[in-house]
Amino acid sequence: MSDFLTAYDAFSKAPTDPTAVAEITSIIEKQESSLVFSEMDSAAAMKLGLAILSVTPVALAPDSPSSRPVVVAVYIGTNLLFYSAQDGTATDNFMWIQRKAFTVRRFGHASLYMGIKAEAAGFSYNDRFAIPVTEGTGAGGGFPIFIKGVKYPVGMVGVSGLPHMEDHDVLVKGIQKYLSEL
Repeated sequence: MSDFLTAYDAFSKAPTDPTAVAEITSIIEKQESSLVFSEMDSAAAMKLGLAILSVTPVALAPDSPSSRPVVVAVYIGTNLLFYSAQDGTATDNFMWIQRKAFTVRRFGHASLYMGIKAEAAGFSYNDRFAIPVTEGTGAGGGFPIFIKGVKYPVGMVGVSGLPHMEDHDVLVKGIQKYLSEL
């Protein structure tokens, strides 16, 4: 199990424990500050989306009965530049990505980060920020796209189809792969 998934497991067992909250939020903050792009255009969005697809359970273990398909989307602003739905996904997966995108755009942080912040304060994400459940979510799988030298995210990448903490983990691994191949 990755450090991220281990920290998330500890947080999920004690969501108001300051130590567990500090550990998981620190990991996500480090991910956000280190996974920074030099540029992002439609060609880069395509390569990023394909890198994420290459680290999904379906790509890594296609014959495993536990492999679940995902949807991957890459946005710049509100423009959808890359979209792929693996066989077996549903329209609901894209709806989840849209809700994750809302959260990333509004707060400039990973959707999971915002969900953790709300839960640590004793609230659901939607109650804490007065956001209808049909518009935004604090579930994992939405991540900001930061460009070097730009203070605010220029877009977001989303994954949906796995348990939400695994959606987050897959997209981070895919971004890391993309950046390592530059």
